[in-house]
Amino acid sequence: MIIVIITKMFSNVRNLVNDFNKKDNSHGIDLNLEPVPPKVIKEYKGNQYQLDAWLNQLQYNEYVKNNAKNKKVVKNKRDAIQFETAESCYDAVVKASIKKKWARLDTYTKKNRVDEYLNRMVENNNIDEANKLELKQRLNKMIDDKSLKPKDIVYDDEVGIIKDITAIKL
Repeated sequence: MIIVIITKMFSNVRNLVNDFNKKDNSHGIDLNLEPVPPKVIKEYKGNQYQLDAWLNQLQYNEYVKNNAKNKKVVKNKRDAIQFETAESCYDAVVKASIKKKWARLDTYTKKNRVDEYLNRMVENNNIDEANKLELKQRLNKMIDDKSLKPKDIVYDDEVGIIKDITAIKL
């Protein structure tokens, strides 16, 4: 009996509130007390797992890129190399370019190093000038064809000179 009375009272109060809301709706607010299930709006369609995996990969790539940028920052200005003139900067770049392993040198530098080696051989009277030109052409062709392998060259990467070329016979 008490439950019936409470339900009628609650129903009566709900009707009064709904009537009140219908009369004074000047603010555009709907205070309907009926429960409304929330609408789920999907921003995308398709396979959720693949999309999440792709987004995670994007986030990881961004993380790696940011870490790589942070590592390249010079922390102390005294550690940075400073050059007085453009010539000193050029000399440092040239020295750095020849102080690599033979396999890491570019084609121009390889040809340059071979030419220097042959010039030293002529100065030491190990070969004559005519033989030098023939060897230079043959070695340059081997460099272009990539048939001159690092094992055929004895190259000192600390000094930047060729000590011996085992691929040719003098």
